[in-house]
Amino acid sequence: MAHLLSWLQSRTIKRQEYSFHGLLFALMECASSEDRERLRRAFPEIYRESSRRRHAIDGALTEQERSVIVKSIIKKSDRWPKKG
Repeated sequence: MAHLLSWLQSRTIKRQEYSFHGLLFALMECASSEDRERLRRAFPEIYRESSRRRHAIDGALTEQERSVIVKSIIKKSDRWPKKG
């Protein structure tokens, strides 16, 4: 019974069609210390990247990635109501 709610939550998450890596990054951010260590041992490359992104500005590791983020922000700002 204890894991029924977790399983039902997994069904909701599955419908969102997140990428495997995206789910792992989220798990690593939300996991307890013990679970994070288990994830680190199971997925060491992804764990290292997650750590690097956590400490990078907006998660971007390269200039190209920063450019994508800036373009995304500009695109979203075009939808904001204009003052005046």
